[in-house]
This record gives sequence, structure tokens and C-alpha cells, in this order.
Amino acid sequence: MSKENKFKNLDRYNKLKKKYEDDIKLADLDWWVFSQISKEIDYPIFMAHAEEVGYKRGARKEEKRPNQLFQIKETDEGKEIIIDTENPKAILDYLRRDVIWS
Repeated sequence: MSKENKFKNLDRYNKLKKKYEDDIKLADLDWWVFSQISKEIDYPIFMAHAEEVGYKRGARKEEKRPNQLFQIKETDEGKEIIIDTENPKAILDYLRRDVIWS
């Protein structure tokens, strides 16, 4: 391949990479692993990914954040985990509703 063709190919590659940069960022290792495993195993699976887990630790303090894993209710005795399978909002709600436990 000539030097000129190499530069043309590199230029095409860079243009494609820039065009699909946002899509490439969305490609997640979790999904790649899932796709590879699901080729071998064929049964229902529950898969969830939480962006927010209830807090964010910074250099100076802990910041309260939304919790996508489970819901908490404040009671007189302290905190209580709420599981709502009728109106699911958190991962735990969906897990308890959708997974058949044997």
C-alpha cells in the first residue's frame, strides 16, 4: 500500500471515528461480555446497571445522590428498605418482580 493510500485510509478512519464518537462511548464492556456469553447460554437472565447508588464521595465530603438500586423509607426505628413490585422504580423492585426464584 502506498504512503498516499495509507493517509487516505487513516483520514477515512478518523472521519468515521468522529462521526460515531458518541455511539462508540455507549458501547460498554458489560454489553460485549453479555453478547459473548449469551451465544453459549440460552435461558432468561436479569441484567441491570445502576448509574446512581445513593451517594458520591468527593475529596471533602459525601454527597447524597439518587439510589437506583433500592428504595429507602425513614421510620421511627431507622431506615427500611422498600420493595414495590406493583409499581417498580428501583433495580431491587424489578428483580423481585421479574425473577422466578426456585
